[in-house]
Parts: sequence; structure tokens; C-alpha cells
Amino acid sequence: MASVCPKCSSSAVIVEEHGGQHHRVCSDCGEVIDSTTSFEQERDYWSGVTSCNQAGSLQSNNLGRCRNIRQGDPNAPSRGLKPWIDYVKEVCSMMRLNGEMERGVVDLFSQAWRGILKGKGRAKKQALCGAVVFTICRQNDWPVVLSDIAAVVQSTVKELFAVKQILESEYNMHVPNTNIEDIVKTVLKKYGFVDQSFVDKSVKVVSLAKDAWITCGRSYDAVIVAAAFLVWKASPEGRGKGKRLATFRGLLPLKLPGQTAARVREMQSTLMQLVKKLPWLKLKTITADMTTKYLDDVLHIKKYLISCAELPNEQDSRDDEESATTEKTNKDETSNQSLSSSCTSPTFSHPLLWKPGRKRKLPSDDEGNIKHHCKLFTSASSVDTLLDQETVNLDEELTEKDIPESEMHLYVRSDREVEDMLRLQTVVAQETSPLHQGVTNT
Repeated sequence: MASVCPKCSSSAVIVEEHGGQHHRVCSDCGEVIDSTTSFEQERDYWSGVTSCNQAGSLQSNNLGRCRNIRQGDPNAPSRGLKPWIDYVKEVCSMMRLNGEMERGVVDLFSQAWRGILKGKGRAKKQALCGAVVFTICRQNDWPVVLSDIAAVVQSTVKELFAVKQILESEYNMHVPNTNIEDIVKTVLKKYGFVDQSFVDKSVKVVSLAKDAWITCGRSYDAVIVAAAFLVWKASPEGRGKGKRLATFRGLLPLKLPGQTAARVREMQSTLMQLVKKLPWLKLKTITADMTTKYLDDVLHIKKYLISCAELPNEQDSRDDEESATTEKTNKDETSNQSLSSSCTSPTFSHPLLWKPGRKRKLPSDDEGNIKHHCKLFTSASSVDTLLDQETVNLDEELTEKDIPESEMHLYVRSDREVEDMLRLQTVVAQETSPLHQGVTNT
């Protein structure tokens, strides 16, 4: 047994006891020469591990398992986690993430591996990798979408979205949504459109569709391709009667995304409303094909047209109210005419008189009953008409009931003031009478 410290060559070696174990320690430098622990150091394994803490109990997380002994690092990933970390790093290199983002992806993946997705299958782990990469990219404002990540990790968008929601709820994370204008260039490049002017114009149309709430809850691919179709149709190559969506489909290397035709119709309907607000356009009828003809004008004064579409004129609202009132009056007249015609009919019967199953007809020769029923309904309708007229002709001026108590003294007069007012009214009436005027003239 060595009596000299191998580190400082000091002979001041003492024996200490901790938790029933004996340790030979150098009192000068504090080096532990040897100890009777539950395991022994072998080669360079457990070089940085202490067998006991200050309280004298063994640290459970450093007792070690077979996997950590073989790797030589107690904090190293487990045997099952290590290949997945290599896979995550490979995905990060494919996405060209920097070192800081890659470390964040590895840490979040390792934490979720030991927690929410412990013991899950291979598909869930691939989806976890994609969800972690997507989360870190969006937190650093990278314009990525779930479909692109799903293609890289060979998973489905549905599984990625489910795992992403689990991450957000479990770790209370905020993942910003992707701005659709940022991914227009990537989507159009996938469909073979690389012209910068075409891409810029498509971005403007997509922004207009976003302002019109067309992209809410929709697939971004369909919205972007629909905007590209409208831009292509407005170009010299796409003009003509035979240039339809089927012609545009034949120019693309990939299949059109679902609901593209529906997004095209929605954009055209929105453009039609904006084209009608153009100040210099005096056409009464605007068709869907005309929207691409005036697309440049709409994009040039987009803010003005949207403000006009959202804020109708007072005259327009007044015209709408007048038309609604006229329509209601016509309906009332029609109902009154039908009522009078039904009264003159010999087979008249009101639905409130008998139940539908017990409805009966009046005899054709019973003129007295017919006149009696017509008289009843005419009087009822006249009462309703009088009530409506009284309701309409109500005076909107304030009465004495509307005067507050604090202002009542301004309106109440004394008896003397009332007598003076009556006397004055009498004098004025006499002076303005014809008899008084004749006497004055003579």
C-alpha cells in the first residue's frame, strides 16, 4: 500500500471514514489515493465520478449501469438513444442548421425521449425528430413548414402535427406560425417557376388573398398555386379563351394540390369585388375572366380598394334601406290582396277556424256565412292597420313626462302667469278676427 501521494509526492496520508467506507486521502492536496467503495476504477472509467457525497450516501445516479460503464461517461446517452441522436444530427446537417440550433435540437430530443415518448415506436420517434427540428427552426424565424420536414424525416404531416402539439403542451413552448409570404418562393420553385418577377407578383396576390381571409385554415400549397395561376393568366402567355386551369396544369411538373380550383374561384370572387371599385372603370357587369385583365391595377391600389370595399357609402346604405322598405310594402300589399280575394271566394276557409284534419268547405249558396267571415277579417285587418299607423305617426318630440325633476321649475307657471297668458291670447284673437278688422277699416 502506497504511503506517498502520487500527485504531490507528500507523505501526509491520512485515513478517513465516510458512510462505513475507508478512504486514504492526502491532507496536503486532497487526493484520494484509494478507498473501499462498492466498485473499483478500471483503466480510465469513472475518472470523474465520486463514490459518495457529503452526507456519506452513495449517489444513485452515479452508481452506474452497464451502458454507462462501457461508454465511460455517466452523462452519455443510452445505448438506444445514441443512434437516434446521430440521426437527429444528420437531419440537422441536411437542413443546414448552425451549431447552436443543432445543440438545441439534440437537447430537446433527448429530454422528450426520456419523458413524453419513452418506449414509443419508430414512427413516433421519427415524428419527434421532425417536430423538434420544426420547433427550433420556427423559434429562430426559419421559414419552414411541416410538409418539408415530413419529407426529410420520412413521416406524415399528421403525426408531426400531433407530436408538435404534445411538445407545446408538455413543455409549455410557443411555436410561431409560418408566414405564407415567406414560403411562396420555395413552393413555386418546386413547381418550376423561377422567374423573379413572376414570384414577386405571386407574392402580392398571395398577400391580397391573405388580407381577404382566404388562407385561414387552408392548405398553403393550394393558395400559392392558385395565385400563380392568376398571375400566369394575366401574362401574355396565359391570355386567351382556351387558357384554363387544365392548360396551366399541363405546364407543371407536379400534380396540382387539392382544392386548387376552389381557391381560384375564391380569389376571383374577391378580385371581382375590388375591380368594381376601380374609379376609372364604368362597366356594369364584371366577369371572372376580367379579373386577370385588371390585376395590375388592383395590386397597384390595393389598400384603397380594400378600404372602399370594407366601408360602404352612406348613400348605398340608404338606398339599401329604401329598397328593403319598398319590398316590405309590396309584400304587405300582396298579402292584403290575397286576403281580400280569398274572402270573395265561395270556398274560403281560414286555417285558424278548424284544425287541418277537420277543415271543411262552406256551401256555395251560403252567402250570409261568406259575408260574415269577410266582415270579421276585414275589421281585424283594419284594426291592425290603425295600430300600425298610430305606431308610425307617433310624435317624436319630448312631452312633460320626459322633463327631469331638476328642470321642472323652468316649465311650471303660477296661476297669475296663466291668467295673463289667457288674457293676452283673447286680445290677440279679437284683433285678428274679421269683424274687428271691418270695424277698423270703417
